[in-house]
Order: sequence, then C-alpha cells, then structure tokens
Amino acid sequence: MYEGAPNHPEPDRFWDIIDRHGVTIFYTAPTAIRAFMRWGDDYVKKHSLASLRLLGSVGEPINPEAWMWYHTLIGKKRCPIVDTWWQTETGAIMVSPLPGVTGAKPGSCTRPFFGVVPKILDDNGKEVPKGSGGRLFLTQPWPSMLRTLWNDDERYKKQYWSEIPGIYFAGDGARFDKDGYLWVVGRIDDVLNVSLVGYTNAGKSTLFNALTHAGVYAANKLFATLDTTSRKLWVEGGGRVVISDTVGFIRDLPHGLVAAFHATLEATAEADLLLHVVDSASPVREQQMREVDKVLNEIGAGLVPQIVVWNKIDLTGVAAEVEQDDYGRIARVRVSARTGEGLALLRAALAESARVREQNRAAGVRPDIAAGFELQEDPCR
Repeated sequence: MYEGAPNHPEPDRFWDIIDRHGVTIFYTAPTAIRAFMRWGDDYVKKHSLASLRLLGSVGEPINPEAWMWYHTLIGKKRCPIVDTWWQTETGAIMVSPLPGVTGAKPGSCTRPFFGVVPKILDDNGKEVPKGSGGRLFLTQPWPSMLRTLWNDDERYKKQYWSEIPGIYFAGDGARFDKDGYLWVVGRIDDVLNVSLVGYTNAGKSTLFNALTHAGVYAANKLFATLDTTSRKLWVEGGGRVVISDTVGFIRDLPHGLVAAFHATLEATAEADLLLHVVDSASPVREQQMREVDKVLNEIGAGLVPQIVVWNKIDLTGVAAEVEQDDYGRIARVRVSARTGEGLALLRAALAESARVREQNRAAGVRPDIAAGFELQEDPCR
C-alpha cells in the first residue's frame, strides 16, 4: 500500500511504483484520475503497467470521460474496473460490478452485492420508477452494518434511521436506469459548497471578507492566504452556502508546491462550485486565467462548475453585470469587492447555482454524465 504525493518527484510516481513492484490492483479516487488525465498521457506511456489485472474507483461518482481514460490508458483495455459504492458506516462494499462478470457502464457503480437491497425513494417514502431520481436507502440489514455511534444511540437513530423510520438512509441522491444499474448523484444536503480560486492578488480574500464579513487577512503579496478559511453564508433564495478561501495561484506552480498545499486545495476539488476571481484591471488577466485553469486541472478540479468573478471594476469603469453562456447559465459576474458594487448580483448567482444543483439531484441528474452511454462489454468476462 502506498500513501503520498502522486506527483513527486515526477507525475509518474504511481506508474513507476506499479512497474517496479509488480502491482496487480490499483484502487484510487476519480479526483486523482482526473488529475492524472490533466498531467498528460506521456507520463503513463513511459511505463508498461503490464502487471495490473484489476482497477478500482472509490470515494465519489466517476465521470464517464475519466472512466474511459482509466480503462484505456491505465488498464490497456484489458483490466476490469470495479466502480464501488460504500461508506465507512456500511463496513463493506455495497454496490459494485463483479470483475469479469458484470458489464460496465462508465459512471455507474452497476449492481448491488448479494443481500444488499438499495431502493430509490421520494420524500414521502415511495419508490420512484426507473430513470427517476430520489434518495438512496438500504432497505434490509447486512452483515457489516454499523450498530450505533460511540455512547450516542440517539444520534445514531436520528442520523441514519429517522428519514424514513426503519430503513437506512445513505445520505446520497441516486437513480436506477432501465437496466437496473445504479447511478449515484452525490450527497444530499442543503448546503452549497463554494471555493474561491484565482491568481494571487486577484482580490479573493477581499471578496471573501465582503461576502462573509470574516475579517480574513488580505494583502497584495504572494501567498497571503496559506490555509483554507471557510465561513457559512445565508443567501436569499438559495439557502445555506459554505464559502472557502484558498491559496492564490501563480504561474508555473511547482508540482512540489501543489503537494505541499494539498490540504488547502482539497476543498477546491470537492466543491460544488468555483468562483474564479479575476483582476479585471490587469493587462495579463487572460494569461492569469489560463494559469489558474491549468492548476485546477492539475489538482483534479478542472470539471467543477465555475462562475468567473470579474473583480476590480472600480478601477476599469465597467458597470456591474451578469453574463450568461449560450445555454442560459451564469458564466460571469462583474463586481468590485472593495466598493461592494455587484455583490448583490453575485449573491443572486449563488442562489441560482444552489437551486440548479438541488433540481439536478432531485431528478437524479449528474452534470458530468452525457446521455447515451451504452453498456460496455467487459473484455475480461
């Protein structure tokens, strides 16, 4: 077992370990797989990976593009992928394909293990038809299930068994497709997790203070923010929002520095939404945006939805405004964190993002899934 930075001293650290030690099973998270993709195929192609016989995915739903890259580049189209769904509380894998037996669909954890009986129920406890989204419950006991929480039976019952009395609520949204394959959408909660990202000196911390009144240190210097700071915010029409301020990015951020800031940047990859703060008065703003996107890809956050915050409009004379993309989604908000101009528009954009996220989860829709992924024949069946 190896635990450590996957990109030090070089981004092929894992592939080197696999070849040197004849590793046969590689089990990792989709966030890591997306980072491997962004680092480039060349790091993978330097190694044979011939010893691998089985790949695994865990921790969050995997997007189809990452699944196909994993299957093709790492598994060489010969290793089955077990996309597993389980929780610490379940004590064992609950839903997973059987290697060489279950046909795979990229992005689906496929079918439950024997004796595991998940159902998708609506808010009234009624089972929804296939193709419809709802809440994921486990409706029958299983051997490894948790029995209680330490010295807190009441919290145990409230946390896991009170949503619909008598059955275990997993806390995830999900749906079954027409073939009976399970597609997990993600955690169901009423909190939108937002991460502020941007090139250093773009005004992230000033914006964070303006939105949350947190009083976080803000300075025109490199790495003024070193540790992630989070604050709760109530947004009218959108509910509760947790906003996290992260380290400012710079050009050619070294792999070692990315590893050192791993804990700080982790919130970015796991966010529901990124506010990409840009110094609109900077003559090199476009280049800085590209550098930030490069680092986001490197840390596995390249697929997290973004709203660009065009900051410092007080220096450019541009009016506060919301811009939409070709699909009617909010793409950019022009603000001044220093004067407060446009902050009401930004709060409204956060509320809209929160509503869209809840609508998607209620419908069992994952933004990373494109329609039409067909059953993949497992080459090792």
